[in-house]
Amino acid sequence: MILLQIEYGTSTKVKVLGHSPKEMGMKGENLLCAGVSVLTQSVFLYFWNEKKIKNYSKKDGLLEFEIIQSAPEDMAVLKVLILGFQNLQTQHPNLLSIEIGEKNGT
Repeated sequence: MILLQIEYGTSTKVKVLGHSPKEMGMKGENLLCAGVSVLTQSVFLYFWNEKKIKNYSKKDGLLEFEIIQSAPEDMAVLKVLILGFQNLQTQHPNLLSIEIGEKNGT
């Protein structure tokens, strides 16, 4: 299972966690994993190049980063991430989960 979590507040936290099952392909051959990686890492690189990353952690099966309060165009980049995940989720509903909320729990 792959999970996308986005938490909005004074800063925005993005977390992508997990792996797709080996039945979808081994490492380097798994198209779902590759799609998730390209989406997530491209968004991360955008914010990194804009110098808007406050904190980040990258490990096997995890990319987590915090974005400093951003401009409207930055929110459009996050929307691309969400739309990409939603599209993958329609194709693989049991393999992807999306959680979006605010820091106060809503």
